[in-house]
Amino acid sequence: QAIHECAELLEEGKVRQAKARLFEGVTSGGVRPYDYFSGKWVETNEEAIPTGIRALDKAFKVGGLYRRKLGLVCGPRSSGKSVVLLNFGVGALYHGYKVFHVTLEDSLGSVIKRYNSRLRGFGTRPIEKVKELYSGELYIKEFMTGEATMADIDACVMQITPDVVLIDYLDEVRPSKDYRARRHELGDVARGARALAQRHNCAVWIAKQTGRQTKFSNDITTSESSFEGYEPVQIADVSVVINQSLEENNSGTARLLIDKNKDGPVPISIKIETDWSRMLIRAKDDYG
Repeated sequence: QAIHECAELLEEGKVRQAKARLFEGVTSGGVRPYDYFSGKWVETNEEAIPTGIRALDKAFKVGGLYRRKLGLVCGPRSSGKSVVLLNFGVGALYHGYKVFHVTLEDSLGSVIKRYNSRLRGFGTRPIEKVKELYSGELYIKEFMTGEATMADIDACVMQITPDVVLIDYLDEVRPSKDYRARRHELGDVARGARALAQRHNCAVWIAKQTGRQTKFSNDITTSESSFEGYEPVQIADVSVVINQSLEENNSGTARLLIDKNKDGPVPISIKIETDWSRMLIRAKDDYG
């Protein structure tokens, strides 16, 4: 932001102001430090954006994911991470928020079909009726797998100014530079995602694969189940992990495990059921 403002000032010939703005951006990130003892304390009303899964929002203790925070949705391959992200997007749309859905693995058409299944009931519900029920705005962007950096996503966010950003998924975002270790590359992407949330005052959810575990297991999978995933988990504010045994898969159920939450208790497990034909996730029992 500081660089863009400096460029505008330089175009206007305001060299001294451009230098001052650049210095402010470099030394303080554009945010002046708060003088606690001389300033008057005013409690801020930080907004938490609901996921739409009420039991999950209650378990968070704050009603959802705060703006300026990063949340991870973790799980083994093909465990339903994309569907969880989609339901988070629909929940935000229902409450009137602007959603930006970034896909780096599935095609734009596939993501649109999923939203159609969730919002329009196989296309039988008119789009006008959908707009009445869901007062938010939805924008979807497809990037080539492994080609987009967080800077590319940030450029889109600057144009759209969303309340919620969904990124599917972290492993397919290109890091800002090459690292010798994959875990450092994933950490670089996670830092970029969290910085994006802070810079644009939005909530960011990003999917993350937990490793090479089998999809169905009676063992508990955590967000740190793979060595590569350690850095993103340390950077994130919230982590939700999909757990599912073979028996649960056969019955169409699974568990969402909150194993990191800077604003609430952990661990908390919530049983869910998924209607794959409608891309709909419901909590089987309310968290109280």
